[in-house]
Amino acid sequence: VDFPVGVNNIASLPELNVYPNPAATSLSITLGVQKTTTAELSIADVYGRIVWKESKQFSRNNKAITIDVTKLPAGTYMLQTNISGHHLTKKWIKLAQD
Repeated sequence: VDFPVGVNNIASLPELNVYPNPAATSLSITLGVQKTTTAELSIADVYGRIVWKESKQFSRNNKAITIDVTKLPAGTYMLQTNISGHHLTKKWIKLAQD
């Protein structure tokens, strides 16, 4: 008996990075894409509440953006991306400002 088995091509997903981690005032986001792509980005707190959401365009020559996180309270957050139906998530920590 043969069973159909399928695996999504994980290698084709873009690499998502956030830095610095932890962050106090700004968070840089890089997305390793090979062609111009619009990504739906959102930041959720530990309770799953969306505290920031925007669409940003990334391309082979413009793979990084920086967002201001000064208005967010200190704590743990999840950066979530949706790119052509693929979801990528990174955990990051917001530091209290001096």
